[in-house]
Amino acid sequence: MLFPVKSIIRRSLLLAGLALAAQACDEMSGDVIPSDEEIDQAVDLDAAMAVNGPVLVDLVQASKLTGASTISIVQEPTKGTVSILSTALLIYTPNADFTSGTDQIVYSVCAAGKCDEGTIEFTYVSDETKCYSMAVPDQGYGKPTDPQIVVDVLANDILCDDQFDVSTLQVTNQPAQGEARIIDGVLFYYPVTDYASPVYVVYSVAGRANPKVLYYGVASVSVHPETITVQAVNDVFNYTAAEYAALLEAWPGNQITYTLPQIFGNDQIGGVQYIELEVSIVTPPQHGNAHYEQNEVFRYSPEDGYRGADSFTYQICYDGHCSQATVSINVDEAGPIQAVGDDIVYTHAQYLDMIASQGALNIPFQNVIGNDVLNGVPTNQLHITTPQQPYSGSIQYFSLEMFKFIPNNHFDGHESFIYMICHDGQCSETTVTITITDWP
Repeated sequence: MLFPVKSIIRRSLLLAGLALAAQACDEMSGDVIPSDEEIDQAVDLDAAMAVNGPVLVDLVQASKLTGASTISIVQEPTKGTVSILSTALLIYTPNADFTSGTDQIVYSVCAAGKCDEGTIEFTYVSDETKCYSMAVPDQGYGKPTDPQIVVDVLANDILCDDQFDVSTLQVTNQPAQGEARIIDGVLFYYPVTDYASPVYVVYSVAGRANPKVLYYGVASVSVHPETITVQAVNDVFNYTAAEYAALLEAWPGNQITYTLPQIFGNDQIGGVQYIELEVSIVTPPQHGNAHYEQNEVFRYSPEDGYRGADSFTYQICYDGHCSQATVSINVDEAGPIQAVGDDIVYTHAQYLDMIASQGALNIPFQNVIGNDVLNGVPTNQLHITTPQQPYSGSIQYFSLEMFKFIPNNHFDGHESFIYMICHDGQCSETTVTITITDWP
């Protein structure tokens, strides 16, 4: 499926182009290419993405290559696919499970027998406060009997500190089936009656301030049969206590995020694109909340401190037909935590060195907690205290870092202290013994 995408090429100077694979290439002839001396000036290019979906790169505009040259892919992406259109537009489509981080390709450009390489990185942006100029891909829907399908492709496009020049809007690549036209700043697609698969129309538009720079978007048009009945299917997610805690820790806001394929992947929707579905949460979870973000993800957040089973019911509708299913979240109960005693041993020489350099015995956190039985509870979720001070010194706990023992004049090479670990109301305590060997 095709997801909407927010993308922008952050640097437009790229002395190269791209093709589908290392052995595939595209030739451009009849214009001017860089001189032989300039062919080693290829630079890297960054493409920023905000939502999973295709990114388009104008190879001619970005590379400024016009003429007899050969462009090819030296290293293909690992988290998506690339294809090249006859107009030298590169389309990068991320895999469904690539939703954060970076992917890259290595390209090569050759002219007059000389070649140079560079990279293009595709990175999901995290700073949503910045403005990115973009022609955002669109979705259009209809039936084979519709005389045309109209898509207002500029309605969701963004141009920072400028306005799109509607008169420059044009179809760059026609769909594989049917025909697309721009009429009064709107895309009209004329379907073929016996073709029901999605088709893709690439369009371009320029801004008023800089008409030489084009922004590209993709309109995906889905043509479906007259009647489609959707059927939602229940989903079950089983976690150990450790897996569940790790998921909550991985996402900000104490939440678990489910991608659309995780929820809709087993639903029977007859080829309907996810964005075409009307989706709602009809029964919220009993021990938290759940919400659906349009064409992006489902998010589940448990109540503070709750680490058990829960569920919610969602509904999908298409063309007046609706169906409901339940998402069940099961968490195995964690076993009891147990603090385990430790023997911390230093030589007298080590003791003197630590006291001289640090003024204390700094016992690493893992030397104390590392052997405790936590049954999957992350250490950063433990509440750790030292209930009482030792006789011959003082003990301080520095969160997830160390236990600091400062001896006093009563210290004779042997001491102990008690520490306690707690999680979700369950606590355990034990003793740590400190021994200095060969004490005088």
